[in-house]
Amino acid sequence: MRRLAAVPISLVASILVAGGQASAAVALSWTTQTTLNPAGTSSDNELFGVSCPGARACTAVGYYDIPSGRATNGLAERWNGSVWAVQTLPKPTGARSYRMFGVSCASTTVCTAVGSYDNTSKVVVTLAERWNGGHWAIQPTPAPSVATFSQFTGVSCPTPSACIAVGFYQTSDPGADVGFSETWNGSTWTIHTVPEPPDFERGELLGVSCKSAIACMAVGYYNTESVYSLLPLTAFWNGSVWTLESMPLPAGSNTGEAEGVSCPSATSCTAVGFWVTSADVNNPLVERWNGSAWTVQSISDPGVTAGLDSVSCPTSNDCTAVGTYATSSADLPLAERWNGSAWSSQTTPNPFADTFPYGVSCSAATSCTAVGFDYDTSSDGYLTVALRY
Repeated sequence: MRRLAAVPISLVASILVAGGQASAAVALSWTTQTTLNPAGTSSDNELFGVSCPGARACTAVGYYDIPSGRATNGLAERWNGSVWAVQTLPKPTGARSYRMFGVSCASTTVCTAVGSYDNTSKVVVTLAERWNGGHWAIQPTPAPSVATFSQFTGVSCPTPSACIAVGFYQTSDPGADVGFSETWNGSTWTIHTVPEPPDFERGELLGVSCKSAIACMAVGYYNTESVYSLLPLTAFWNGSVWTLESMPLPAGSNTGEAEGVSCPSATSCTAVGFWVTSADVNNPLVERWNGSAWTVQSISDPGVTAGLDSVSCPTSNDCTAVGTYATSSADLPLAERWNGSAWSSQTTPNPFADTFPYGVSCSAATSCTAVGFDYDTSSDGYLTVALRY
């Protein structure tokens, strides 16, 4: 299960997962790709999001630690079909740390990455950067007027001149996270309010997917004031306002969270995350939206703590989801594949002792890239990782 938090940025150790398989007509296998870790970095090099607008073009983003300054720098890597190469991400003026959590490429030469940075007043604020095929440039983004902390967690750009970013902000009330969004119209970013469910106490938006500028689905979680249980939070954007969409949980559960979403059409979305059983065990959650309602889909149960972090659907009948499941001795990557009628598990490599895929992007049914990080026992730290089929 993903958790993108306030400074210092950290993740909940118990990350969740997925599993998947190819359709009978296509035999697919995941392999490990060599990614780069910036020279002179400490033990934390992590990728969180990836976007592949073509079979030979992927951009992944995250961050890495700088041991000398006890700070973090944003990280971007690009795959050209043969190798991954580190790109230079500008650092906001006066920032001590900055980090990226999501990326969306509307074409092979236009990408937008989002995250947050610490400004000169030591306040964490939203960050967006755009790649024009040659270099990255910072874009000004407003912050909610009442925010004491604000951060983007995901972004989707259906066209080069249209993007929606989602995330959350905090007020002077500690821990009172509130989900929000911003749209980019080709020249400026504008804040939009996301409605709150009844009895809302706190919540965050973690992912978003847009088929067009007037058809976007955002997902995340919230909890109520009366019952402190996590519940899935989903909202649909029609180009002018957000509307909440109710997401059910599997029978017998009152706790769950939506982590990622992919919408191959205006009336077809798949969301992934986790739900908690009565025995307090996390299970993978997959739900499908048909344009009017969410429905829980059946998925294999690994039998251990597990969940899904990201999903990518190049078509309505083909989706790949990735994440991690926990055994008594390791955290292992898995993937789940939807062939239009059922989900099934794929075999994935485990480069080191523990591997955590956090983002996935499929340019086609037979071309997917997942990114994340793994634990390297030799250096006692985290290194970037990419898996591909």
